[in-house]
Amino acid sequence: HVVVALNNECWFYSIEEEAPEMNFDYITSIESIRLNSRHAAILSEGRIHLHRIASQAGDQGVDKNEIVLPGSGASGDVTSVAMTETFLIAGTGSGSILYWLVSDPSSGATWDEGEGDDGGQGPGLQNLAPPPQINEYRHGHKGDDGLSGSGVGGGTINSAIMDDGYGSPRRAPASQHGITSIVPNASGTHLVFSDARRQVFFYNAVNDQVLPV
Repeated sequence: HVVVALNNECWFYSIEEEAPEMNFDYITSIESIRLNSRHAAILSEGRIHLHRIASQAGDQGVDKNEIVLPGSGASGDVTSVAMTETFLIAGTGSGSILYWLVSDPSSGATWDEGEGDDGGQGPGLQNLAPPPQINEYRHGHKGDDGLSGSGVGGGTINSAIMDDGYGSPRRAPASQHGITSIVPNASGTHLVFSDARRQVFFYNAVNDQVLPV
């Protein structure tokens, strides 16, 4: 698929069709769009609108049936978004990199597959639950500072230690923890990200390793 956005509206095109397959309004202005083969992730005012691409639901007239991430109980400070076939990944202004599982790599099933309210193939809006969050890296925070992570096996909290220019390690001020961009590999298990200080890091989500570039 190809998607085109203007202000708060998106038009989705199949590469096999000339006419738009569907078009949606998102209420607020669109900042970024990411697609995989089944889903669209739209970044708008600090939150991600995640929904299935219509043809994948078998109905070109299908509603968005969207999930908004982070949820209403969390701060909406997402600054960058990426998506692979398996993961939705977000960077935040407070310095977190969040991972949600959108497709099970062993079965290929996506988080939103199941019986709908009407017995159809997709879940109804009332039954739609968010994809599970499986990992979180907090840039510049130490694991013993009272923060807890949501990663598998006890949480993922890493500390990015900086050099002050004189060979002495230091921690960056909180205002500089913000993630400004994320670029994952095809599987999403590794990525490169930059922070508010325009420094670049390599993050290995498999073993929770962070290295400056």
